[in-house]
Amino acid sequence: MSGLRRKRRPASWAAWTARLCVFLFLVGLAAFAGEDIRAISLDETLAAVLKNNRQLKLMEAALDLSRISEESARDGRRPVLRPAAGAQSADDQTAMQAGIGFAQKTAIGTEVGLGLSAGRTELKDGARIYQDAALVELRQPLLRRFGTLVNLEAERLAGSRTRAAMRELESKKADLVLDTVERYEMLLRLQSRAERARDAVKRLDGLCRLLAVRERQGRASRLDVLRAEIQLGAARFREASLEEEARACRAGIAEQAGWDPGDAWVAGPSPRFTAELPSAESAIATCLSNRLDYAQVLQDRADRERGVAVASRGSWPDIDLVWRYQERGQDAAASGALTLDENTWFVGISAGSSWPSYGERRALQSAIIERQSADLRVAALAAVISRQAHESLSECRRVRSQLELSEKTYRLARERLVLARKLFEMGRADSFSVAEAE
Repeated sequence: MSGLRRKRRPASWAAWTARLCVFLFLVGLAAFAGEDIRAISLDETLAAVLKNNRQLKLMEAALDLSRISEESARDGRRPVLRPAAGAQSADDQTAMQAGIGFAQKTAIGTEVGLGLSAGRTELKDGARIYQDAALVELRQPLLRRFGTLVNLEAERLAGSRTRAAMRELESKKADLVLDTVERYEMLLRLQSRAERARDAVKRLDGLCRLLAVRERQGRASRLDVLRAEIQLGAARFREASLEEEARACRAGIAEQAGWDPGDAWVAGPSPRFTAELPSAESAIATCLSNRLDYAQVLQDRADRERGVAVASRGSWPDIDLVWRYQERGQDAAASGALTLDENTWFVGISAGSSWPSYGERRALQSAIIERQSADLRVAALAAVISRQAHESLSECRRVRSQLELSEKTYRLARERLVLARKLFEMGRADSFSVAEAE
């Protein structure tokens, strides 16, 4: 029976399928390994975020709407032409009239109106009468609605809303830049840690092979081999976890920059930001000068103070001075009507106040409370900015000291690992010393 050769069975379809899948996997892995993965710098990433971020585009659209609203508020003081035409017919006559009017309101509330009109009336007996007229009218508000304080308030509020939208957009840009820098630095750390984890896997794999050889030679125990294999498994798990964290961080950056999350890229080295720490007083003054949220609450307080002044006008009498001058011409011939030989003028005062003014009093009380609330918001935010400046300076000093200590500790640990491996290879130390150093 020992001299007989065993007949080899043909491979089944399942075996051939498994071999084909393994072959295709290896080919794909080799193609992926040969792919050129682009390294993207921090400057390129920030430029892409500021250009492609969808939230920024939505806020830019909101800013455009605010600018349109501001222009709409200015439309009330722009000159306006009002063409008019009409016709009517009765039993004894038919009349037609056409004209054009011009109106403009000034910053102090003066309303200027000009008008030209021409008409023709045809009687039942066939006679025609032509009427031409020219009109000038001035309406000047007095007391309550006089001056730029009241008449430009709508424009000032619209401008405030536009500036608020601009500050909100710039604040969002600053938040996105800061968040992108933090994510980018986190990605650099994860890439560095993953690279060190791969190096650790290679070292531990070599250690496991060496211990396996020494075990067969009787120079190492099975316990040493198991300890090294456990450490190798933990290192491989740590490497996979770091790769997954880096992939998630990379996807978050890609979402902010408007890139395809499936694109392969790595973070390139970024320069370390170094600067001399300012004093606490200088840092607080800089924050109060440059913080957009503080500028916004200051603008809100200015708007509320102006609102109190506007609301206080509500108790004043609402009086308008009206002056009107008109010249008219009427004749059976069209040329005769153009002489405008009739003129009339009018000067009058109109009032529209009510007493007691309950609504105006409530508006003034509300405006005063809103101004007091704005003062409190300014003081509260100034206190928060002062605290944040002190905390940021303290955090920066602590991180700098920890960074120097961490760099020194890592360098010493690496030297210890090199020394432990050399002693182990020379037979002057056991595998436990290498594992502990690793």
